[in-house]
Amino acid sequence: MASKTNAQEVLRTHKITLKKNKRSNGKVQYYYSIQFTYPKGKKQQFTGVTEEEVRQKVFHYFNISYMTLRELFEKWQEDPDPNEVRRKKIGNVKYVIRRILDDIGDMKAAELKEEDIIEAGKRLLASGLKTQTANLSILGFRHLYEYGIEKGYLDINPAAGVKYFKRQELEFEREYLSDRQIYEFLTYCKNDQNYIYAAFLICGISFERFVPLRWKDIYFEEKRISITRKMADRLSFEIIELERTERTRPEEPQMAFDFLMLELEAQAQALGISRDALRRSGRFIAANKKIGTNMSVNSFTAGFNHYLRDALGVDYRATGVLFTSGVYAFKAECDLPSVASIVGYPKAVKMFRNPEKYDLFERKKTRSVNDYFDSLFFGSIQPAQSH
Repeated sequence: MASKTNAQEVLRTHKITLKKNKRSNGKVQYYYSIQFTYPKGKKQQFTGVTEEEVRQKVFHYFNISYMTLRELFEKWQEDPDPNEVRRKKIGNVKYVIRRILDDIGDMKAAELKEEDIIEAGKRLLASGLKTQTANLSILGFRHLYEYGIEKGYLDINPAAGVKYFKRQELEFEREYLSDRQIYEFLTYCKNDQNYIYAAFLICGISFERFVPLRWKDIYFEEKRISITRKMADRLSFEIIELERTERTRPEEPQMAFDFLMLELEAQAQALGISRDALRRSGRFIAANKKIGTNMSVNSFTAGFNHYLRDALGVDYRATGVLFTSGVYAFKAECDLPSVASIVGYPKAVKMFRNPEKYDLFERKKTRSVNDYFDSLFFGSIQPAQSH
């Protein structure tokens, strides 16, 4: 809190009261009023039809802008000042600030309090974002208000004393995407025509097994994917485990094949060949559409992470998308080998030993992975026609 008297201090220590004034014609007029002394020995009084009008007059008296948080952020983002440090600050926090503006963007910037920032951060965590992102929101508010004070819009920084969230203080931190995040992710993939990333999430196949999949491994009519192909460095015991796991895998959701068909059509068009010819070929499904070459696990993962970070601006990464597939396989009552085939045995065992960590509700007894995606995303994409 600033040492000198300011608008927030006045509004905190002085009450806005409802007054009435009886006119000479007998009519009673109601209005709101506040009185305070500032500077010393000088009485101030402001009235208005509403409490909001009175508060606004108090802020104007102290030369403080009454803009909303959203308006302040837009000024910060659009400021023509070429200061590179400021540009970097905006770039680091603008994603998380936008998420918070969806929640409290209509609040007046001058009235924001420490507890408002803390509660906004808690809601970010509850929505599925990580502690690091919630802490980034606190840092973002600090930068935003530093800018507002520098420009003369504000006189105090409510984020200055807010402490960062500590992961160890949380009972659980979500390590996988929430339903809302999954829906948003699939919508992004559809709109950006990155169908292969959407299929990767839904299929629940690890990077090492997904990347070397060929189009002839996809059986659209049977809704089945053959995952017997291996990378060059796969060990013999892993192949045996893979074959055992394949027999226990649930049927892949229809949505996975909808996205794969869209990807097939996009690749065929880019290569200038027929869709049926590509479908029968040994080309990898995770191929570079521009030049038609197969991709390695590293290049696929790097491209995926680049898309998530730079195009979507989200705080999760490709490994988090894969882990999400494993969590929902676990929730759908898939057995340990099936879940382990997605995320590995250490993480799968952790799920089975700590089921309460995963959304704090019981595993679904009658709901398959297919049912889950059908119910969550029904109508989100138009089913592709198989040929």
